[in-house]
Amino acid sequence: MTLSPAPDCEALPLRFAIEPRFDDVNAFRHIGNVAILEYHQEVRIRVHLDLLGPDYLRGSGASAMIVANVNCDFLAEAHAPHPIEACWSVARIGTTSYGLRTALWQQDRCFSRAETRIVHVQGLPLRPAPFPNQIRRRLEALHKLESGEPA
Repeated sequence: MTLSPAPDCEALPLRFAIEPRFDDVNAFRHIGNVAILEYHQEVRIRVHLDLLGPDYLRGSGASAMIVANVNCDFLAEAHAPHPIEACWSVARIGTTSYGLRTALWQQDRCFSRAETRIVHVQGLPLRPAPFPNQIRRRLEALHKLESGEPA
């Protein structure tokens, strides 16, 4: 699968900083791929906390967001202790799923990008379900924000 180009963090208001930990550094003295995948996961968690509130982490809601697929490119090395800028955008919105694009930048260079397919599920057993209107409206507003359309 070919990923779309990394979002330009300067152009996206949807971003935050991540501080690398000493633990993230591997034997080659750069941040390891496992840690980089964890940074992409951190972005997803923060996005879902914003979309769904704190109940998302407690699992007390009637629905959940689950990861169905992740495609990640490792484009360059990253090093501690330099801060990482994580930026993200909503790529596509379907009936029961959406795409989340994430990019990790350090010292003006994108070192990793990922695209994750996230599915909204409900019930027991968990089954894909259409997004509630409130979540769909929020996803659409975030998607418009990236594209420069009025929200």
